[in-house]
Amino acid sequence: MIGNEPNRDAGDEVDLARLCLLFEDELSRQKQVYAACCAQGEAARRNAIDDLEAHTATLVALMEDAFRGEEERLPVLERVVSQYDVPRENHTLTQLIDAVPYRWQVRLRDFQAKISDVISSTQDEVRNNQSYMMRASMQMQDALTTSLQTEERVAEGYSHDGTEPILPGQRPAVLNALG
Repeated sequence: MIGNEPNRDAGDEVDLARLCLLFEDELSRQKQVYAACCAQGEAARRNAIDDLEAHTATLVALMEDAFRGEEERLPVLERVVSQYDVPRENHTLTQLIDAVPYRWQVRLRDFQAKISDVISSTQDEVRNNQSYMMRASMQMQDALTTSLQTEERVAEGYSHDGTEPILPGQRPAVLNALG
């Protein structure tokens, strides 16, 4: 036994190493999600519909990949939770970090800090994009409503010198060289 650590078998270390690799994969994926959200917001602000659709497709693919990653990660996480006597229900990453040997705590704390930062940045970006899209949608709706409310008037032409619109019932008396 080393320090306060109970004797663990090699399987414990293999599972922890695998879990850390899977967490690093998720961190990488979440950084890609953040980048795609930023690009999506930029495309929306430029009114680049094709780019907006491409970034949305990228986000959908990343979400599908995240679901597959979770399916791969959960069995490993369950084994580690069981091996280190972490409560099986409603356990947190912090509880897991507190239960594993120190050398793994450092790596897991680093992951925890980085994933928290990326998720927070992504949430901020999504809120900003959502706010922008809502404002743009309301402005478009207002413009459509305004354009539908105006009465359609038939243009009657311009005055004899072409400088002023003709009022209804008024006709130029003389035509000059300009028409």
